[in-house]
Amino acid sequence: MKNTAIENASIEILELFERVSAEAKIEKKAVPPTNKMIYYWTRKPLVVGRAVALACTLDNPKDVERFLRLDTDGRAYESAPNQAEYAKTLGRNPSGIKVLDPFAGTGNLAFPAVELGLDVTCSDYNPLAYLISKGTLEIPAASDSGLANEFERVAAEIIDEVKEEMGRFYKPHCLAYMWAWCVRCTHCNQRIPLLNQMYLSVKLGMGLRLTPTSDKDFTVDVVGNMSKEEGRSYTHKSGKVQCISCHNTTDHDSMTQDIAKNRDREMIAIQIQGPGKRGRKYVSASEDDRIQYHKSVQYFNKNRNKLDAFIPKEEILASHGKRNTLWIYGIETWDKFFSERQLLMLSTLMKKIEAFCKESASPHMPALRLYLSFLVARFVDLYSYGVYWNSSGDKPEPALALRRPSVVFNLAEINPFEKVRGSMRSIASNITKGMEFCTQRLKTPAACSMESVTALEKQRYDVIITDPPYGNDVQYGELSEFFYLWMHRILKSDYEYLPARAPLDEDFCESQGRFGDKKAASEFFEQGLKKSFVSISHKLKDDGLLAVFFAHSTIRAWNQLLAALRAGGLRVVSSYALHTESTNNPLARNKASFMSSIVVVCRKITGNASGFIEDVMPDTEDGIEDMLGRIPNDRLLALPITDLLIMVYGKVLESCTRYRTFKSRSGDREPDFESMLSNAQSVVMRFLVSRLTKSGMNTIGPTMAFYILVKVFQNGTVTANEMLMITKAYNIEPDVLASSGVISGNVSGAYRLVHLHKNEMDYPPENVGRDNLHQQLCYLARQVDAGKSKSVDSILDGENFRRSTLKQIVRLLLQDVDMQKTRGKSLSEDDRNELEVLGTLADIMGVRVERGGLEDFDSK
Repeated sequence: MKNTAIENASIEILELFERVSAEAKIEKKAVPPTNKMIYYWTRKPLVVGRAVALACTLDNPKDVERFLRLDTDGRAYESAPNQAEYAKTLGRNPSGIKVLDPFAGTGNLAFPAVELGLDVTCSDYNPLAYLISKGTLEIPAASDSGLANEFERVAAEIIDEVKEEMGRFYKPHCLAYMWAWCVRCTHCNQRIPLLNQMYLSVKLGMGLRLTPTSDKDFTVDVVGNMSKEEGRSYTHKSGKVQCISCHNTTDHDSMTQDIAKNRDREMIAIQIQGPGKRGRKYVSASEDDRIQYHKSVQYFNKNRNKLDAFIPKEEILASHGKRNTLWIYGIETWDKFFSERQLLMLSTLMKKIEAFCKESASPHMPALRLYLSFLVARFVDLYSYGVYWNSSGDKPEPALALRRPSVVFNLAEINPFEKVRGSMRSIASNITKGMEFCTQRLKTPAACSMESVTALEKQRYDVIITDPPYGNDVQYGELSEFFYLWMHRILKSDYEYLPARAPLDEDFCESQGRFGDKKAASEFFEQGLKKSFVSISHKLKDDGLLAVFFAHSTIRAWNQLLAALRAGGLRVVSSYALHTESTNNPLARNKASFMSSIVVVCRKITGNASGFIEDVMPDTEDGIEDMLGRIPNDRLLALPITDLLIMVYGKVLESCTRYRTFKSRSGDREPDFESMLSNAQSVVMRFLVSRLTKSGMNTIGPTMAFYILVKVFQNGTVTANEMLMITKAYNIEPDVLASSGVISGNVSGAYRLVHLHKNEMDYPPENVGRDNLHQQLCYLARQVDAGKSKSVDSILDGENFRRSTLKQIVRLLLQDVDMQKTRGKSLSEDDRNELEVLGTLADIMGVRVERGGLEDFDSK
């Protein structure tokens, strides 16, 4: 491959990737039709795959921008690039460029490359991922619209048959049934429904009111006009049970043992369709509703021997921990994660699918089986003990909204035959739309295979674009069985090569449950990553281009990536940050990964040049400062610190992979790459404060530097890991910050800055340290807050107060206010008071800065 646009980190490409990032965040919420066919844990936005495919094959950033279609009226993914125009700009037939994704997952990264007409091969070791990519990239492109039409017709007929046989076990117009696990109080034997809130609908102000009865049972009433306090009340929180009678608590172990032994659940409320199909209401579950449910249980138990073959009874594997959390609730095999009525519906659906497949002479049969298995898998996600009721959105949330199957409270069971999220018909409709989207957009199929990234092959590729697993982020092998075991029962007769269970030997992730030990799991992942990149390098042509996505916040993980790149003889030629997650996504916030991915662009190392860490590190630090120096202040303030670190890590990777051998002058030992990355963190943090305050670190001091960084880039809050990272950069101890009133104690795993005006300072200004700018600013803020603004000017004239530097800091903190607005920050009363104090200090000091009003902020 000739030199391409992605290798040259020009301003045009950097700005273009910023626009792609903005579009990617929107696409995450818009959800392309391909994503709705079946759930998978990791899906890159289609616009990101398109941007990388274009930038890896075209040399002009303007051409990349033209084919991205970012300026269309709708979303970029909705508008297909002109393939003929792309071929003309490329100067050759796109089918002559061979592209590989060896960690293809669902095929989202490869989809745009197929759309452009490139010769694409996708592989994945996980059978679920392989089936999804096959159903997205291969089958639709090799078929016409008749396949989607046939699936739509067949699915409708099968659903009608299931409804005819099983519809009697649900009431018409009942949309969703609310359930609660029940346990006995260990103090008074009261039966307690486990609810983590009483709301059914926050919007309607409707919820549940519990009343204990004399026989140690309870009644449930659905009420309106519920207060926030009552709606947010609970009987279960943080693993503890609050008794509704004696108000004592029952511990977590007693609760889980009770559930495991008795499996006691109660139907407590029902969402129903309003009159004329307008609006939705909530009613208490009646005795008739409960009788109807128990009739389904009796029917299932009577006919179970005819249905058992369709129900997965395999053991549930541990994944992220030594034990699976489902085990403690007595759920050790997959069939136990479903109620009898749910098993009846699922197995009946599968029985009808199997009957159709045996009787039909359709030439599309293997493909129809695959999409019908998608129907079952999607239904499983919205029809189990893991489905919980979202009272803010008035809808059920799928089990894997929490990324792994979990026992939840405030359970929801949908009516699969009504118009509600997760119904059979809505799932079938989404699969049909996904098939149609793929058929319309893809003219030639990708070649999809189920094999390990380490599998040997003779084919060499011009471009490899891939998104490898990130350590312990997802244990694909273990978790995919939630779907795959159901799907395999449908597919095995037409797809005989599929394994009965997801293989684990080369499922390269950190699975503590698989190995029973964190260290062994980490070593397996690290060695697997190295083997993967050696194989990737072997499959890449000598002049080929590799683009790798990576997103992880720990230095250790980046060190693993670096070791893998070097093992494969690959050098990093450029890198970019791409934002793909919403900062409002709670799962993303709690993940170990960044809100952004880094795209690391590599070529093979040629020659046998050697490098020394002592020479490379100073050059790297200069490169980091040069890169940050080219970012305007307003853009710098808008970037989270983690995004800045991604850019910095990319520069370190470029430096560390230039040479075939890389060592230290102090001996032949391997350089400590972890130290290099840690040093890079320190460089960026020292540089940022100096740049923003226009003062050197010696002038600002470590305490003030810490305060500014956390205030500006972290909105005043840091996790324990971030705390260690930042304090290390400034050579200051967390205990010193706490004792001097800079931070408050660890609250829910996070440290918070103490508001400037909240420090008690009952001493004369002469006692304030000249070298402690934070103390000086707090002292002035305290004077203003105490109504002593008139004394501030004279205090600033004191020899121990550094007026000019303080003015610059106040200006910076006020400039950051507008950035806080764009981040959607809410202000507490203390935040508002601090902002008013800073405004008063600015007026006294003569600081001129555009300041918005407090009314522009939401209140907490």
